[in-house]
Amino acid sequence: MTNYFTRAIFSFLAFASAFLLFVVQPIIGKYLLPVFGGAAAVWTTSMLFFTTLLLIGYIYSHILATRLTLKTQAYVHGGVIIGGILVMLSFFVFRGSPIMPDEIPQGVSSPFPILELIYLLSAYVGVPYFILSTTGPLIQSWFLKSQKTSPYKLYGLSNLGSFVALGAYPFVIEPFLSLGLQGQLWSLAFILFSFVFYICIALLLGKKFLETINFRNSEDVFVAEAENNSLKTKTWLVWLALSALPSFMLFATTNHILYEVAAMPFLWILPLLIYLLSFAVCFEGGLLFKSPVNILALFVGLYPFGFFIAQSWNVVFMYQFLVYLLPLTLCAFICHRKLYTLRPKNSDVNLTKFYLFVALGGIIGASFVSIAAPFLFSDVWEFPIGIAVTLVVSAYIIYSSKTYSLSRILKNIGVGATVIIISLVLVYVLKNMASPNFSLVQKVRSFYGATKILKENSADEEFIVVKNNGIIHGGQFTSGPKKNIPNLYFNVGSGIGYAIRTHPKRIAHKPMNIGVVGLGAGTLAAYCENGDRVRFYEIDPAMIKMAQKHFTYLRECDGAEIIQGDARISLFREAGGSASASNEVLLYDVFAIDAFSGDAIPVHLLTKEALSIYRSRLAPEGILAFQITNGFVDLKPVLKALARDSGMYGLVVHSYGKWYPDRTVEAEWILLAEEKKFLDAPELISRSVSFQAVKDVVAWTDNYSALFPVLK
Repeated sequence: MTNYFTRAIFSFLAFASAFLLFVVQPIIGKYLLPVFGGAAAVWTTSMLFFTTLLLIGYIYSHILATRLTLKTQAYVHGGVIIGGILVMLSFFVFRGSPIMPDEIPQGVSSPFPILELIYLLSAYVGVPYFILSTTGPLIQSWFLKSQKTSPYKLYGLSNLGSFVALGAYPFVIEPFLSLGLQGQLWSLAFILFSFVFYICIALLLGKKFLETINFRNSEDVFVAEAENNSLKTKTWLVWLALSALPSFMLFATTNHILYEVAAMPFLWILPLLIYLLSFAVCFEGGLLFKSPVNILALFVGLYPFGFFIAQSWNVVFMYQFLVYLLPLTLCAFICHRKLYTLRPKNSDVNLTKFYLFVALGGIIGASFVSIAAPFLFSDVWEFPIGIAVTLVVSAYIIYSSKTYSLSRILKNIGVGATVIIISLVLVYVLKNMASPNFSLVQKVRSFYGATKILKENSADEEFIVVKNNGIIHGGQFTSGPKKNIPNLYFNVGSGIGYAIRTHPKRIAHKPMNIGVVGLGAGTLAAYCENGDRVRFYEIDPAMIKMAQKHFTYLRECDGAEIIQGDARISLFREAGGSASASNEVLLYDVFAIDAFSGDAIPVHLLTKEALSIYRSRLAPEGILAFQITNGFVDLKPVLKALARDSGMYGLVVHSYGKWYPDRTVEAEWILLAEEKKFLDAPELISRSVSFQAVKDVVAWTDNYSALFPVLK
């Protein structure tokens, strides 16, 4: 075999293993997202799981590369790959799919959703993911033994594979392939990868290859020993720190974006793309940072972040989204560039050890955000904390680097920029964390985010609100004649207000069945009259406790009840007569979807399959009401597409509010009905518009959703 062929095999394995490692993450994440109610924590917990499994794979590779002979390494790892293929084949026989069962799990059965999510991830993709995670360090170790070229070229190539995988998913894979087909094609690609790996093992066991390795070992042994002896604890700690901070910022940025916008694969992928791109660029020589001016330019580039956040919330979505990513970009590129300069040069032993500490640092950063932060902080403080640490560490790396010779002018510019940015970040923190117009009553943080009860600091009647991840989900006057009057997005002049008040049953003073997805303060129970049934579906236990403790809407409606769990799964269980659902099946006269994950409705509640479930629970004159008020995503085209494809009729009801004196706010609702006459109430028609002016998009399904066409 030629040297060119050998390098081609190694290059293919480096690229393919990384591609498969990262393309499976959005596949399995999207598959499990509905099980946990579309919570943003599904993505960050999945990332933590994959990062942990990557570390385990690196430990395995380090042990093989440093404790076993090459022949033994080949036999052991060849056996592990065979075992992985057999496990996937058994899953295919018994579950109908190598990595994902045909039937999605029906809801969270454990009081600890993080543990259940980790269990499901382990069961579905744990074995093949572990095998893929071992590939990078192992083949780089073999490559270093046999070739005179730096193995970090393979590392850069593997990061390129990761980048291509995540970039291709939202634009090439997701729009054209169903989720089930994605899983099957991934499994076939894994088998192809395994076949090529066995070619690599055959090369490894070849006589000529072994002779080359023996020659290289005798040539480099003294260099390796000298480098190994020079490694100190300080070096390992620096590796850890430079790996942990970018990982911390990756998870903190992802959390912030998903809480602010929506838990969608595209929004999860972009921060990870930047993180991986920094590895690929920096470990290819870091051309972007050969000049200190380039680093400083990116450093000063943080200014728009603070400016936009502190001054205005009316920034076009993509600009605001991009400035969210600036702190992560700065952190990842500067830390990974420094990490590259501290890499081991020629030692095979230290090569795998280096990757081991890089992976461990990634675990430390990820674990702090995903596990420690919810217990340490009652609010989502990780993002501003990460920005502050990034500024300090970046300044230290730039100013203390022996490679760079910064002039006094550039240093002063950097210091000035730092002061400006920190001040703007502090404005952001004070504006969004301290809530100067409100005083804190209670804060709770759970898997589904940070929930707060706030009391308004005003001179008129006392008013309290419930906030989750920065979004107000309901409020109530604590006393007086306005106490039981609906307010905020649910006031009598809103779309849901008209839907209930103009319904034929309400006009005829007959009892109504009202269903609500998303509890908040339980405000819609204020519409309850004698004989009415108002059933709320709420997945977050913390929200249920808050609503029952601080608000009286539920207590003052005799027909109010709460079903804990994801609404879609709960409705499915009720309709199917599941043993786990002991609730009476109700046909709803008005069914409202007001479930928010961040500032948008979870995607799995806006698909054709979800609409089919809602329609099956409507009474003959039933109305579906979707609350779509948010700052980033225009959901009117999505609802229009669902109505169009299902033959339903729809109206857009946009209402304006005035905070004082009644605490009403601007709101946008979509009303859908089986027949047009159900939406023909004169009072409703006069305050709504039809779907005609709304643009057309492809309807979302469980296998397809596209964010770009509906960004504001």
